[in-house]
Amino acid sequence: MSGAEQASSPAVPPVRMRRQRAVTVAALRLKTDSRGSVCEPIDEKQLRGQRNVHVVINQPGCVRGNHYHTQTDEIAVIYGPSRVWIRDEGRIRTIDIPPGEAWQIFLPAGVSHAMKNSGNQPGILVSFTTRPHDPFHPDTCKDELTAP
Repeated sequence: MSGAEQASSPAVPPVRMRRQRAVTVAALRLKTDSRGSVCEPIDEKQLRGQRNVHVVINQPGCVRGNHYHTQTDEIAVIYGPSRVWIRDEGRIRTIDIPPGEAWQIFLPAGVSHAMKNSGNQPGILVSFTTRPHDPFHPDTCKDELTAP
C-alpha cells in the first residue's frame, strides 16, 4: 500500500463474486507544459474490449459512484485532487490522488467504489467500461462507502 493509500476496518462485501482479476492502482505519466497536461489514459491492450467511455465533470466536494457493477469491469482515470474509496475483499481502501496527478484505477465487477473531488475546482473523471450503458437495465447496485 502506497503512502497515499489507507485501509479502514473490515466490512462485509456487498456481494460475493468470483473475480478473475484484482483491483490495480497506478499513477499515469503526464506530459506538462505551459498549455497544460496530457496523458494516455489506457494503453492499446486495455482499449480492446471496452464498450463505453464517459467523461464526468465532478464539482468540488461532490461524490460519484457509491456503487458496484454486477457484470462490468471499469477503468477509471481520475485527475486529482480526489479521494477514492474502494471496497475490496471485505476492506475499504482509501486512496488520495494528489493535485495535478492523473491516476488509473482498474475496478473488476463486484468492487464497490466512490470518488470525491477533494479540490476547489471542477474535477475530471474518465471511465472506460466493458459493457455499453443501458439506462433501462443499469448494471449498478448501491453501496454507500462515503456520505454523498
